[in-house]
Amino acid sequence: MPEKSREPQDPDELPSRKALVARLETQRRDLLRAMACVNRARRTLEEHVAEGPAGPLQRISPKRHEVYEERVLEALNGAGEALATAYPMLERIAAALDVEEMLKEHAPEPAHVEPAVTAQAATKP
Repeated sequence: MPEKSREPQDPDELPSRKALVARLETQRRDLLRAMACVNRARRTLEEHVAEGPAGPLQRISPKRHEVYEERVLEALNGAGEALATAYPMLERIAAALDVEEMLKEHAPEPAHVEPAVTAQAATKP
């Protein structure tokens, strides 16, 4: 039987590193999908609606315009859905910016060592 990632039952209990990585990877994929959708909309607008580098594009038929408009709307809706999916997790990450700090083992910090060359000495001729 496949192992399920255990979600913490206690709100103060932290999720496992594996669960956090899986969540972050899901959010990354959602954001990449949003970026791809926005890029598709932009390319469609640039290629078929805006002026090209050689001047204005040829007049497009109303049917063709409708197809391009639908493509842009689909792409922007896809981006909106992806962002709506990713945003709640991003808010939680922002609220707990010290996740990495909480997960790594705490080792004693080394004693502070003075630099051999100070910034003033380095700038003197």
